[in-house]
Amino acid sequence: MKSRLYPQEILFSNIAVLLIVTLFAGCPMEESDISGGSLHGTWKNNWGEVFNINLGSNSFEYNGGFPGFHYKGDIHEIVYINNSGSAGFIFIEYTDIGDLWSVKEENGKITAVNFTFLADNILDLRSAVDVTSNDGETLTAKNLEIAKAVFTAGTLGNYFALGSVCIKQ
Repeated sequence: MKSRLYPQEILFSNIAVLLIVTLFAGCPMEESDISGGSLHGTWKNNWGEVFNINLGSNSFEYNGGFPGFHYKGDIHEIVYINNSGSAGFIFIEYTDIGDLWSVKEENGKITAVNFTFLADNILDLRSAVDVTSNDGETLTAKNLEIAKAVFTAGTLGNYFALGSVCIKQ
């Protein structure tokens, strides 16, 4: 005997699937939704490097502590990779690159900065670099979609250098 699905059963099963997907997938988190702390502010590490993350103007600035070793960019998106919002990626389009900052610009101007351990006054940051390159060039992508496909939690070991623990200033 064939079993037949009635319209109510189809509707109920579709609603159930939608509810499950919504519960487990969730919505993208906003800066105000995270519990770990805010990325916004000036961050400094023991080596004198300074990272300025301005969420009001969507700007990112890195100063390596000596002339020519810096970059600036516009923040295109922040993607959180855990439920607490303490880790993720900041996707940046370069607007200014210092003479000593090595970049594979032929791939485009979008790059990523990975952050972990975000709390009220501490943060670990690392720029996307080609760890197989002799000169440690920063990796870039032509657009945000490609960057988001390349720079993921699964590629941390391939594209991100050692972290830099920073204190909020």
